[in-house]
Amino acid sequence: MEFLGNIEMKVSSLLSIPLEIMIPVSLIIAIFLWWLFGPPRALPFIGTAIPLFRNIHRLHDFVAEIMYDEDDLTFSTKIFGMEFHTTADPVVIEHMLKTNFPNYSKGFRFHMVMEDMLGDSIFNTDGDQWKFQRKMTINGFSAHSLKTFILGTVQNEVTNRLVPVLKEACSSSSPAMSIDLQDIFMKFAFDNVCQVTLGVDPACLDLSLENGPLVQAFDDASELILKRFFLP
Repeated sequence: MEFLGNIEMKVSSLLSIPLEIMIPVSLIIAIFLWWLFGPPRALPFIGTAIPLFRNIHRLHDFVAEIMYDEDDLTFSTKIFGMEFHTTADPVVIEHMLKTNFPNYSKGFRFHMVMEDMLGDSIFNTDGDQWKFQRKMTINGFSAHSLKTFILGTVQNEVTNRLVPVLKEACSSSSPAMSIDLQDIFMKFAFDNVCQVTLGVDPACLDLSLENGPLVQAFDDASELILKRFFLP
C-alpha cells in the first residue's frame, strides 16, 4: 500500500506541472531524442504514413531498404490503425500460400478496393468461389492446345522482341541506349499475359512503338488501386 501511495503522489506531482512548462520540456526531450537516434520511423496513430507517402513513388525500394536496415525479411507497420505486413522470407511465403493458405483470406476490404479492377476473379475471391475458379483455371490450362499456344506466344516474344532489344542494348555504346531491365521484363510479361488471356497484342516490348492506351490505362488503374489502400 505504501508503494502504491508513493506512485500516486509522484503521478499527482507530475499532473500538477503547468502545461506552459510541460509542453516546452516535452518538445526539448523529443528534439534531443530525434537528434540522438534520428527521426522516428513510426508515430502514434499515423504510424509510418509520413515516410510512406514521401516514398510512394518508390514503395518497393523503400520497403526493401527498411528490411535491409532492420536485417529482417518481414516488415510490419500500422497506418491510421490499419496493420500492414510485407515479407520476402521464403518460409513465411510458403506458409501463407501453401502450408496454411486457408487462414490468409483476402477479406472484404481487399475485395472492395480491388473490385473495380479485378471484379470477382480468382485474384479477388475467397472460399468456395476461389476454389471453383481455381478448378476451372486448372482445367483450362491443362488443355494441350492452350499449352501449345502459350509456348508459341512466349517463344515468339522472346525471339522477335526480347532478345533483339537486349542485343541492341549490349552492342550499343551510346548512353542513350541504356535500358531499364525492370521495365523491359514488365513489358515482356504484359505482352504475354494480354495475348494469352485477352487475345490482344499490346506490343509493349516493341520499342519503336509508343505505349498504347491499354498500357497507360493499366498503369493508371494500378496506381489508383494502390492509393486506395492507404487513402480509403
